[in-house]
Amino acid sequence: MTTLATKDSGAIQKIEKFSSDIACLLKRFRSSEIDSELECNDDLHLVKNLKDLADQIEFTRKEVIYDSRQFIAKMNDGAKALISQLDDLEQAISSKILGWMYRLEKDASETKEKAVALSNKLNIPISVLSVDKISIRSEHMTVTKKTALEHEVTDESTVPREYLSVDEEKVKKAIKAGIRHIEGVKIFENETVQFRRR
Repeated sequence: MTTLATKDSGAIQKIEKFSSDIACLLKRFRSSEIDSELECNDDLHLVKNLKDLADQIEFTRKEVIYDSRQFIAKMNDGAKALISQLDDLEQAISSKILGWMYRLEKDASETKEKAVALSNKLNIPISVLSVDKISIRSEHMTVTKKTALEHEVTDESTVPREYLSVDEEKVKKAIKAGIRHIEGVKIFENETVQFRRR
């Protein structure tokens, strides 16, 4: 346990050491407007230093968490595989229980039909309980049949427009390819500044 705590504090110190570098860069930042080429170059140099420092921090972060990421990935993969086996088993049991519930419903329906037929034959009014929902209970579980509406698209071209969504990636590719007019889409320029290190 001590090794883990020591490793954690060492990792945190590796990242925290960048705080003083950031403080130095913050001191160099001027909030006033740029009035000369020299000031512009100073700010560009500051941006280069910011990006270099960000790269160093990211490299250190990746270096520190590399073993942890591999461990976490193995744990996630192992757990997912085990849970998948449990899900498959649960699905198989669910199918069996659903079949049993269908038989119970069929038996209840047949019994109800026989009771109604006997009632009619003997001309004796009887009340028959309706069995709408079969529920199975055990010491540990209760099972009820649940019906949910689902959907499957069979012909995309006939789906009403309000149920469709815009393919953002396709729109971006079209704009990049030179398309400047797409019905229902506003295409406009948005200016930003892009920095590149040399």
